[in-house]
Amino acid sequence: PNKGCRLTPPGLPPPKQMADLEEAVIEKGTEVINFLREECRIPDEQCEQLEALITNTEDAKGWSPDGRELMERVEDVAKCQPYMPHDKYAEMLVIGWSAALDLMKHQRKMAFKKVRTLQEDAKCPAELMDAAYRTRDELDLGCAKANIRFCEARFLVEVLQENPMPPIEELRKKVDEDWAAGTIGPPNTDGFDDEGRHVAEGEEGAKDESKGESKDESKEGAE
Repeated sequence: PNKGCRLTPPGLPPPKQMADLEEAVIEKGTEVINFLREECRIPDEQCEQLEALITNTEDAKGWSPDGRELMERVEDVAKCQPYMPHDKYAEMLVIGWSAALDLMKHQRKMAFKKVRTLQEDAKCPAELMDAAYRTRDELDLGCAKANIRFCEARFLVEVLQENPMPPIEELRKKVDEDWAAGTIGPPNTDGFDDEGRHVAEGEEGAKDESKGESKDESKEGAE
């Protein structure tokens, strides 16, 4: 073999641009929202509020989809929906947080680069420098929080793979049975007075009669 021949290292994929990452947040975010609407029965009004976070309705310059806010609200909305395919929901969390995190990491990188550039400019106004610091710190902290949510979602996927949730139909049947048995549902007030104190059988009627007699006596006394 020719000793002078060197293996050519595999070409690395070109780095993703901001527009590509933003488009991914919109695409994956829309996928998550459609899942909530179609399979989790989230009302259209709530879904439209989520869509507004990844839609540039005013065609504003410098606008960017807020993937982190979207996914945080998705988690809040889903807490009120017990009947959903939890395994797919966990996968949707991974998809959404992954796209949001990729964009935030890029924004964080650009913020750090801007701070370094401004630091090299001796004539940079203090207000501009302070604003750059704030943006950098907010994105730095935001990336850390988003990464935690992303890791939690991945862990949830693993947990549900090892311990899958029962089918939705089975969950609904269990709720109907518990409701019929009185295990869940509105509180049963039989045997208790208006103040929530337990009343033995027969005492409640006697108390009502005594109340009526006392009222009649007070009326006679007044006359």
